[in-house]
Amino acid sequence: MAHGWKILIAEDDEDLAQAYRRLLPARMADCDVDVVPDGSNALVLYGEKEHDLVVTDINMPGLNGRDLFRETRQMCRERDHRMPLFLFTSGVQSALDGVDDLCDGIQADTLLKPYTFRTLQQTIESMLADDEDGAT
Repeated sequence: MAHGWKILIAEDDEDLAQAYRRLLPARMADCDVDVVPDGSNALVLYGEKEHDLVVTDINMPGLNGRDLFRETRQMCRERDHRMPLFLFTSGVQSALDGVDDLCDGIQADTLLKPYTFRTLQQTIESMLADDEDGAT
C-alpha cells in the first residue's frame, strides 16, 4: 500500500472515536488519520485536507453520514476535485441499506458495528489498494 494516504473518520461515539485515535495511527503508521465527532466537522476538515478516504457513522446527529457524502460530492464537483472513497458504518443493518444507490458508482463500502479494528483496518487497506490499482 502506498504511503501518505489521508483518512478522515467522523464518529459521534466518543469511546469509539478515542479508540480510532489511539489504534488506527499505531496500526497504519503510513497514513494520516484525522478523527472528528460529527459530519459538520468532517466536511470542514475535508475542505482543508482533501482526504483519500472518509469513514463515517451513517447515523449521527446534525450532518449524518449520508448528508456528509452528498455535501462532499457537491464540494468536489464545485472544486473539480476527485471524490474520496467512503466507508459507511452503523450498528443497524437497515441504516446501511441504499448506500449503493446513494453512491451511484463512487467507490464505497459498509461495515456493520460491532466490528474488530482488524476488520476495519483490512477494509480500509483493501479499499485504498483497489483505488490505487484502479488509478494506475
